[in-house]
Amino acid sequence: MNFGDFRNLNFSVFGKDSEFKGTFYVSGNVTIAANIEGEIIMQKEGKIILERTGYFKGKIKGHDIEVFGEIDGEIEATGALVVRSSAKISGKMKSARLAIYPGAFINIQGETTEELK
Repeated sequence: MNFGDFRNLNFSVFGKDSEFKGTFYVSGNVTIAANIEGEIIMQKEGKIILERTGYFKGKIKGHDIEVFGEIDGEIEATGALVVRSSAKISGKMKSARLAIYPGAFINIQGETTEELK
């Protein structure tokens, strides 16, 4: 996140020990440490980070998505999907680019859409 995003309040934080249900339309960078069930749709380019304490069930659609926590559902990243070693992902995924760190648990059906040059 750059200073301009912070100054203009162009970010969202779903805090630890919180629970949310529903459809969320977000812009700017998003940090999730909470339990969320539903749908997250990023309206502009930005980064979604699911922290180690974060759990998401449903459909998440964004540009760049980095996962440290747990996702059960569908992921669509128009940029990069980065799955860190602490992550657990089950479901479907589609991304332009994919990086999976050793130790991550994945049970997915998916595809990458960007061709190597």
